[in-house]
Order: sequence, then C-alpha cells, then structure tokens
Amino acid sequence: MIFNTMVRGTDGEYGNAGYHNSIYRGKYLGTSVTADQWAQISAGTFSDLYIGDYWTITSSDGTANRTVDWTICGFDYYYRCGDVDNTNHHIVMMPSNNLTLGGITLINTANAGMTVTSQENVSAYKWHATMAAPNTNKTYNILYTTSRMRSTVLPVADTLVKNAFGTSHCLAVSELYPTSNDSSTGLAIGWGWTSDDRVCDLCNENIVYGSCVWGTSSYEVGIDKWQLPIFRLYPQFANTRSTWWLRSVTSVTSVALVSSQGYASSGGSSPAYGVRPRFCIY
Repeated sequence: MIFNTMVRGTDGEYGNAGYHNSIYRGKYLGTSVTADQWAQISAGTFSDLYIGDYWTITSSDGTANRTVDWTICGFDYYYRCGDVDNTNHHIVMMPSNNLTLGGITLINTANAGMTVTSQENVSAYKWHATMAAPNTNKTYNILYTTSRMRSTVLPVADTLVKNAFGTSHCLAVSELYPTSNDSSTGLAIGWGWTSDDRVCDLCNENIVYGSCVWGTSSYEVGIDKWQLPIFRLYPQFANTRSTWWLRSVTSVTSVALVSSQGYASSGGSSPAYGVRPRFCIY
C-alpha cells in the first residue's frame, strides 16, 4: 500500500502532489493556463487543480489549428527521477482523445520500405520500426527509440503541445528507454537515458494498466513504473472507442495497444492506430 503525505495549506486544501493525486474531479479549466495556475504548478501546491481537470486549447501543429481537451493525469510523477535530478514540480498531461496531426509522411514498410504514403490530417498513424534499407526479408529494428512513431509523428505532437502551453512551460523528461534488443524475440536487452529535448512520448503499459501485460522485458519500464493516477481513479479515461498505441514492445514485430473495445492488446507495428502521448508542463 502506498501512502501519500498530505500537508494542509492555508487555503483549506492539502497543498501537495499526494493529496491532488488522490482526487478525480474532471472540471473544465478554460482555454489557457492562468498566471495563478502556473504559479501553483511551479510551487508544487497545485491549488484548485485535480485529476481529470482539463483545458480546451486551440493551437497549431505546424499545418493546421487543432482544438484539444488536454487532461491532467498526475502531479509530480517524475519528481526526483532521471539521470539528472528532476526537482521541477510538474503536471503530467494527456489528450482526452486520439490526436489529429498533419504534415506527416511515412514510408510504408509493407512494401519493403520503398513506397511513400501521406498521412496528412488523419487521426491514425503507424508506429512501425525502422528499416535501415529496403530488403527482401523485411527485417526491422523494433525499438521505440528508433521507431518512425518517435522520429516522425511525435515531433508534430511536440509542436502542438508547445504552441498550446508555451515552450518554456513544457518539461523534457529524461527517460530510460531500451537501446538494444534480441533480433529473434524483440526482447530488449539494454537501456540508456534519452538526451533529446522531446516533450511528447507514448505511454508504456505500466502507466496505463499499472503493470506489464504483453510487454516482453523489464527494460520497457524504466522510470514509467507506476500507474498514472487518472487510470487508477477513472480507468474509463483509457477507453476512447478507438485503438491507441503504447510504446511497450511485445515481440519482434508487435507493440502493445489499448484496443477500441477497451482491452489490453498487442498488434503489428505496421497498421495505423491512434496517438495519445503523455507530456509534462511546469
């Protein structure tokens, strides 16, 4: 059992992450983060901010404006984590539904990496692994860190998020991700800290379900080891009636999914499914 330490604030609230991680509210917070809300986040008091609360913000992904409900999913989840100590108080956010992103072009791996397909202004994207060059065996590197999802799709989500909240308020979390795997099983056999300034990343199974389900290796967990409070307090948040990607690799060709029918699943990396990245604001 995990106990959250609570400190009573002068405003009648308990002014820390532990208390605010224990209450689901689901309140509409407006079309932008106010100066007072930024101050509460920076101080780690999080006054009048709770799990499930959301801002509805219109911003550009570099191609078109998108209006998204951005939902509070957890407070200080990554506090004191990382190869460099993270002492920034923060909120973990996710979109309430799958994102629609534009200007994305991916190579269709079903044709040995040679056919280019446009995925402009759609709400489903291929996760698929990197193929170094066209080859008849169609062998892929099934690592998330080198996937086209992370190299091509998520940077567009980064643009959308930074335009919504402001680059200076978007926290790049140093993550511990797999760096090598067994080519015959897909099993991760090594990991390392990310050094990029990426804001958006996919969730792993632990963040959503609270444990590994289909994932093949503990190297897929890293610092994303606990279930986000929103999936504990309001598990229906996972259910969008549209399948969406996780980052946990499940075999040499497959990746974990949250299915459109609400069950934990796994599927090949080449089909197109939804994207619901997690990111942090501070």
